[in-house]
Amino acid sequence: MTSPQFTEALIDALADEHSKNVKLANQIEEISPKAHYCEMVLLSGEAIPTSIIAKDYGMTAVSFNQLLHDLRIQYKVGGTWVLYQAYAGKGYMKTRTFYKLSGDSIIHSYWTQRGREFLYNALALLGIFPLHELEEMAKEVNAAQRKTCG
Repeated sequence: MTSPQFTEALIDALADEHSKNVKLANQIEEISPKAHYCEMVLLSGEAIPTSIIAKDYGMTAVSFNQLLHDLRIQYKVGGTWVLYQAYAGKGYMKTRTFYKLSGDSIIHSYWTQRGREFLYNALALLGIFPLHELEEMAKEVNAAQRKTCG
């Protein structure tokens, strides 16, 4: 323990650990706002209409519903979108019934936050991301290009 080699090795090990800790702290600082946003979204108990999720992806509700249909996530029964059996019963959707003055009723499907997370993960596997993430990715690519070209 009193040898200069031991002391030098110990100093190098401490410097490496310090460097790792600084990198981890920077990563935590970078992802904290995203993690906070995700936590707030997932903790929300409200079910939301497809149109709101579609806007996140720069789509209309009609085009988003069609995309989900093409991906065999949902299909239409009458005028209502329902999940294929593989996704049914997992808490991804809720329905609400609205009654018209005529006595008829309309059923609308809404996505839960769990369903929203499922959609995010399913679409991300296909390279489809919300617009705000695409903007972040573009910024990162531009910054990386400036570093390598500059």
